[in-house]
Amino acid sequence: MKRKIALLLSVIMTVSGLSTNVFAAGSNTLQHAASSAKVIINDTVTVGDIRDLCSKCPESYNLNMDVFKSYSDSNTLTVANAFKLLNDLCNKLPEAKGYNLYSKPNYDMSKLDVYTKDYANLYKAGLLPQMVTSSMGTVVSMNSQMLNDFFTNLHRYYGQELKNDYYATENKSYLDSMVLDEDDEKYEKSIMSDTQTKNENNYDKILDDIVKGTYAEGTKERQVQDFYKSLIDMDARNARGAEPIKKYLDGIDKANNLNELLSYLKESCNIYNYPLIGFAYDVDLNDSTKSTIYLSPCVDESIADMYRYATTTDVNQKIMEYYVDYFTDAGEDDATAKKDAKNYDIIARQVAQAMTRDNNNSFDDYMDGKDVKQVKLSEVQKYYKTLNIADLCKSFGFNVTDSNCCTINFEATKAWGSYLDNSRIDQLKALAKFNIINIYSEALDYNVYYGKNKIVSKDEMKEDVKDIVEHYMGTYLDQIYCEKYLPKGAKEDVTSIAKEVINQYKNRINKLDWLSDASKKEAIKKLDNMIITVGNPDWSDIFVDFKLPTLENGGNSFVYFEKMYSQLSASEAAKMNKPHTRIYWETGSVVYCNAEYVRRTNSINIYTGILQDPIYSPSYSREKKLGSIGYIIAHEISHAFDASGADYDENGNNKPWWNDKEKEKFEDKCDSVVKLYDSKPLVTDLYTSGAKTEDENVADISAMRCVLDIMNTIENADYKSFFNSFASSFAGGATRKYLAYLISEDEHANYGVRVNTVLSNFQEFYDTYGISEGDAMYVKPENRITIW
Repeated sequence: MKRKIALLLSVIMTVSGLSTNVFAAGSNTLQHAASSAKVIINDTVTVGDIRDLCSKCPESYNLNMDVFKSYSDSNTLTVANAFKLLNDLCNKLPEAKGYNLYSKPNYDMSKLDVYTKDYANLYKAGLLPQMVTSSMGTVVSMNSQMLNDFFTNLHRYYGQELKNDYYATENKSYLDSMVLDEDDEKYEKSIMSDTQTKNENNYDKILDDIVKGTYAEGTKERQVQDFYKSLIDMDARNARGAEPIKKYLDGIDKANNLNELLSYLKESCNIYNYPLIGFAYDVDLNDSTKSTIYLSPCVDESIADMYRYATTTDVNQKIMEYYVDYFTDAGEDDATAKKDAKNYDIIARQVAQAMTRDNNNSFDDYMDGKDVKQVKLSEVQKYYKTLNIADLCKSFGFNVTDSNCCTINFEATKAWGSYLDNSRIDQLKALAKFNIINIYSEALDYNVYYGKNKIVSKDEMKEDVKDIVEHYMGTYLDQIYCEKYLPKGAKEDVTSIAKEVINQYKNRINKLDWLSDASKKEAIKKLDNMIITVGNPDWSDIFVDFKLPTLENGGNSFVYFEKMYSQLSASEAAKMNKPHTRIYWETGSVVYCNAEYVRRTNSINIYTGILQDPIYSPSYSREKKLGSIGYIIAHEISHAFDASGADYDENGNNKPWWNDKEKEKFEDKCDSVVKLYDSKPLVTDLYTSGAKTEDENVADISAMRCVLDIMNTIENADYKSFFNSFASSFAGGATRKYLAYLISEDEHANYGVRVNTVLSNFQEFYDTYGISEGDAMYVKPENRITIW
């Protein structure tokens, strides 16, 4: 999505009354729903039950046990009275700081007098549920779930006893010291995000050093340097204005009919800058050995999203003003711009409607595990009476047939075919011009890229240029980053750990009593054929060696984009009908603090960005490695066998290999996981959704079982180092608002819930720390879960 389109979407959402904050939506609803859900439990607790739980707390909590003198142990209490008792018990709570401070509830300040009169201690600490001071709090009896939730939050708040909250205790120093600020977008802090920030700073320094250096013509450093300098030189870009794309705009304007328009674009464009159909070169979703061209409409998805909010006159007026500016910024006079804006709006709005139909699919749907249908070229071609798609692709160097060209956006792609009609020539010309401007906007002048009414600081502009360089020349930068920051010996070491994890999964699968021999065979085959890529992809397969002229020899920002689009198109055309290697790594920069299982290639990618201290170092003990990177690898590999992964074979093709009975058994196990995690408190009044986090929780439990099996083979293994490494790798916290967002959107259990719930399933953890019944970390053996 180009910069101006992103800015427009932000404006439209603001005019529509919708927040553009990535995590603000729904946070208040979440708190209300989560807290009110607790009142459905019918059991009641007595004062004696509260006394029993207090007696198991460490002396360091300094609970005021004298308050029980005013109560009979057999008394039952309303929620309001129970929390009055708990407030009086906790009269020496330490001041909230760090994670505890930023995660406090957003209290209703109209009730401040009530808070400070009866609940001051819990209110200041953020341990007072909102329901306590509601009308329900005075009539509903205190129940065991609310009481247990309170003590869970109390143990998290103190972080002083491993047996009660392992995560908060092991990570206390880190959690207490964090400083967050929603207004400054510092709404989350974790070991993972700290590592990512460090990685990005190192990555930026590589680019900064390249820009300042001196390099020979033709080197990758010189290519990056010239590209950066061409973009940062806004004076030179402004001097050229939109003149570089005038040849395209004039060629489009000269077309008197659809045939002339299609003929001109066929001769002038490639798959990267063709403005009337979207082309995506990628691996075939049903055969990972093949490459495929995916067809789609040529309206940016962000434009389609924008029209969802175009429900008022004000919003539609803003959209039209934006379109007029878009065309005038590219050099059109006002009358022509208004005409083109109107024509573009008509056709883009209609395509957007087709793109948002219920049965229209996307790559995101596929990656989310949805059943995505590929519609072959011959079926698509039926709806394109005026355009021969295969002939067009051939002109770009791609020989396409039903075997290597399709769409997964069928409804929108089909609708688009009907719009390629001579009666719409003015609309199509406007759309073609709009897309050409958008395609090249990053290379053009200030007005085209930002808009003449947008004021951008030099620092913002510098960041935008960095982003563009990293996007188009990221492979060069990734190579240099790995040379500097991939630890020596890490490839061999981490590959060995991954192979050990794979072998352990084989052992466990062979012992399963609910999986048939045939399915076990398929699972083992999948493990045997799994590709392990550590640090970086095989660049010899995907690397595109740009041949760009130097700035002194005719290079400039537009020339560079023209040549990059042309060379990328030619490179992909050359690979089109060759076997597609599953080693292809397409998911992101090596700088990411990430590891991932890719089901469509049956591969696990472990990025250089995650192979950094404090998550990994070659010098770590074996136990520490297993607790961090070993666990992470085991988690990712387990996705090969979850509800979605089991539908794909050893080559990443969509070929389900479970029978119905096995699926039912697996789902039963998953249901137990849902119940185990559901409604666990993350902090006061914010609760985990077991259903939302099901797949990731299954992966967490499976991974811990796997790496513990490896630990059990080590003589005199240091289990404390192992468990500490696991807990510290996932240390983190966030502001209240961001926590609410995570609960709503993140498919992982978060922070303490993730770590503590996983560990509570394994006897090795109990044995290491002497945890027994009565400790908050304890789960009865019959309630502990093993998946694989």
